[in-house]
Amino acid sequence: MIIVPNNKVASSIVTNYHLPEKEMAVLVDVGVGYDNDLRRVEALLVETATKTMKEVQGGVPGFEPFVRFHTYGVTGVTGTVILRGREFSDQYRIKHEFLARLQERFRREGVSFPVPARTVRVRRDGEGEVS
Repeated sequence: MIIVPNNKVASSIVTNYHLPEKEMAVLVDVGVGYDNDLRRVEALLVETATKTMKEVQGGVPGFEPFVRFHTYGVTGVTGTVILRGREFSDQYRIKHEFLARLQERFRREGVSFPVPARTVRVRRDGEGEVS
């Protein structure tokens, strides 16, 4: 048994993840390379997310996931996939399953992920050594 004084509870920030309701949005950021058709990528994301909602424990089968692309980054476009979980702890299983399924699907469909690229210039000094 742990006894917590009232003044500690009253002066603390307490987050109740079950109120006002247990269900919660599960947000997953996804990046894709610039060479992809975003409409096609969106359809694949929604299809994979919908299947995940129906098959993964903790998902909300009746929820219709959606995607919002929001950032042109250095290596590609980033968007957020919005799914829904029955309660706070379900988000981890949902994200895990969604990402594993999405990677398999993107590989099958030829959708590229953004890969950072760097340009390296090699200069030789007067004595022929690389610096």
